[in-house]
Amino acid sequence: MLNIARSQGMWKSRTCRHMENDACSAWNVNEPEKLGIPAEAVTLEQTGIKRISVLKFPELCIACPLYEAKRS
Repeated sequence: MLNIARSQGMWKSRTCRHMENDACSAWNVNEPEKLGIPAEAVTLEQTGIKRISVLKFPELCIACPLYEAKRS
């Protein structure tokens, strides 16, 4: 069951309009460690905003309420 959920997260991460440079632009996470997000999945922008690499942590996308399909 976990693999099904993870594959759903991978699909959503690839098709979401918020995916930029392999990271989610919809969420900024100040304390990712408190949310259980692995350190290797966290990217730090020049502005100091922490973003999540959804390629490394697709679990973020599984039940994301901000998901929007990319528009062509």
